[in-house]
Amino acid sequence: MQTENDKTISDYIASSKSYNQTDDSLKDEDNAAWIMQLPEGDTKRWISVLHWVRLADRLLERDRLQAGNTAYTFSRFLADWKKARSGEPVEDSEHTTLFSELQELWKDEGLVESDLTTWDLYLTSLEKYTRPGIIIGDMEEYEKALYGLSGTFFQAFPFKPKEHHKEAGILGTLDQFYNNLRDLHEDSARGVYYFPEALLQKFGIDRSELPKLVKEPDSRFVDMNEFLLTSFVPKLKSEAAAILSSGNLHPSWKLMIRNNFRRYSRIEYVFRLANHNAAKFSTSYWDHVRADTSPEIREKFRTFKSTLRI
Repeated sequence: MQTENDKTISDYIASSKSYNQTDDSLKDEDNAAWIMQLPEGDTKRWISVLHWVRLADRLLERDRLQAGNTAYTFSRFLADWKKARSGEPVEDSEHTTLFSELQELWKDEGLVESDLTTWDLYLTSLEKYTRPGIIIGDMEEYEKALYGLSGTFFQAFPFKPKEHHKEAGILGTLDQFYNNLRDLHEDSARGVYYFPEALLQKFGIDRSELPKLVKEPDSRFVDMNEFLLTSFVPKLKSEAAAILSSGNLHPSWKLMIRNNFRRYSRIEYVFRLANHNAAKFSTSYWDHVRADTSPEIREKFRTFKSTLRI
């Protein structure tokens, strides 16, 4: 039986090791090992937000797979969330500590109702855009979905430069694009495809072909992904230019941006190395993550003990 002293950071930010094909602890390492380079106080602030983000995601996924078989559900989480964001203490909850820490963070950051509305949008987007069989209509809705799933919580990260609120959301949109590319094989197994219908039509692809194309890509599928990498991605980078070139960012944001762009390059490199074959990508990518992360940081990340509990 796992004890409190056995828990790793992946346990604390609500990763699962059974609901997906890929161990989510690897995803957490890929996305967030860099925070181990921060001072301890800064690390804990980031972990509070990451915990909230991952917990909502894991609970919703677990509910869909194990409906009625879990004690703490996504609906219960939403009820606790509504209490917390209105300033009420969250008592008799498995996550009292988390919500208390978030309330303290909001005070320190001086967040107002419009800020918390962005957090609400993340939860709404999770419910709307992570369902199997979801169909996104066009590129405008595609960008809206990516923003809802990630741009929102980038705008919720601690030490966010308030003058770059919009650009922070665009950075999150870019981040979600690369996460989707990384997780394409896993998502396809769940019947989740984020390619918008208009984009599929542009490249002559029927949605029913996607399960085969992610494993056996043809020229149409390759061209579609290259279009996204060489057209959509540069557009987002251009729109985020102000925050990327800002000299007034908190050190944690500078580190986050530097490490995220290194990750984007790694995902893109391995995806092309696999000839756009998402199945082959998924079998080799994590070796690159391990090779690109220093053993010291990986060990510190693995053994980090948080005050948070799940």
